[in-house]
Amino acid sequence: MDEFQPIEQVLRRFTPAPPPERLREKVLSGSIVRGRPPGASWGDWVFRFAAAAALLAALALNAVSEDMTRRSAARVGVGPAVWGEDAETVARVLNGNGWGRRYIALGLRASNGSSVLERSSDMGNPS
Repeated sequence: MDEFQPIEQVLRRFTPAPPPERLREKVLSGSIVRGRPPGASWGDWVFRFAAAAALLAALALNAVSEDMTRRSAARVGVGPAVWGEDAETVARVLNGNGWGRRYIALGLRASNGSSVLERSSDMGNPS
């Protein structure tokens, strides 16, 4: 520690000078809050209403499109997708017992409208 003592003595002689008073006035004069008072204005409420309306419209369109999909599938006579010979062939071409079977099972589950995490009895064992 004795080797740093001369450096510390030199540094102690120098003290930082405070900033000039004029600088302090300039810095603090810009900090006065100008503008509207806190709280929501009519523009904020319009934005909130528009966002809520867009969300409700998206949910309504989603429900209508699901209903239309079900009705059109019933009219055409398309039943639920099942794990059949075609799916087995595609899974074999993709990768035998590995990820190919899982990929086909994922596609079948999505086409049936079921969750990927659900186990469907009409799909067979995709593992």
